[in-house]
Amino acid sequence: MSSSLYRIIGVIGVAFFCAAVPAYAADMRIVSEHIKIARGDQFATTLFLDTKGETLNAFEGTVGFPENLLALKEIRDGDSLVNFWIERPGSAMRPGEIRFSGITPGGYRGDRGALFSLVFEAQNAGSGSIAIHGAKTFRHDGQGTVLDISVFPFAFLISPEAGREPRRVAEADDPYPPESFIPEVSRDPALFDGKWFVAFTTQDKGSSVDHYEIQERRAADAASNQWRVTESPYVLADQQLRSFIFVKAVDRKGNTRVAEAAPRYPQRWYENYENWVILMIGVIVAYFIGNMAWRKRHGI
Repeated sequence: MSSSLYRIIGVIGVAFFCAAVPAYAADMRIVSEHIKIARGDQFATTLFLDTKGETLNAFEGTVGFPENLLALKEIRDGDSLVNFWIERPGSAMRPGEIRFSGITPGGYRGDRGALFSLVFEAQNAGSGSIAIHGAKTFRHDGQGTVLDISVFPFAFLISPEAGREPRRVAEADDPYPPESFIPEVSRDPALFDGKWFVAFTTQDKGSSVDHYEIQERRAADAASNQWRVTESPYVLADQQLRSFIFVKAVDRKGNTRVAEAAPRYPQRWYENYENWVILMIGVIVAYFIGNMAWRKRHGI
């Protein structure tokens, strides 16, 4: 076989190999500032996204960790690039797994976008990794194009070291309430048998939103003892849309933000029993005042 034929075969082989290896358009990696970990230590890890110049608007995957070595203490998503969680990290956990999926309207493009952080405590000595499984990213192209993604786990080694004060991760400082938001009342024939519902979401860039509470009232102010914990979307009890809807966002530090949706078909003044009560009280008061004035004029 001639040397020129060998060169041709070599070129074809290289071209085939390059075509067979996928060109990853983004990567996810788990990063921690702490490399040396002792039993009893706490440490924080962050899941970062590098879009490699692409603009992406949806993300999903699962973070797995060895439960025999690590205990999950906290999930922080207050500074996440994700605006709307479809499955918030920790909302539906399995042993040793944290599933997540979310979207960023308008897309995200950058090399160090934080998705969320995890605080662990080292339980036992040993080695392992915090890994990413089933990761997907979607291009912001209106087609939902799935892009190949490379993932990088965080490998750790826990020493049986003792005799010192275990390291602790500082609590997130958050004196501020969640961001302002507007509850949206809507209905869809494909959802909840066509019933009216209210949808809502907001962000908290400090400690992140912990939960939402709601109440429906014919009065224009919320009652302190009628809140109930809920999730979005929420099917309205008042399908006539004659009530005020109050939604409270509560972050993990207890800070709150209340948003209000006015009734679409408000009550007429005479349909509100409170107005009748006020009117009756006014009539009674006027009667007694008038009666006392009449008695005084007539010396009775």
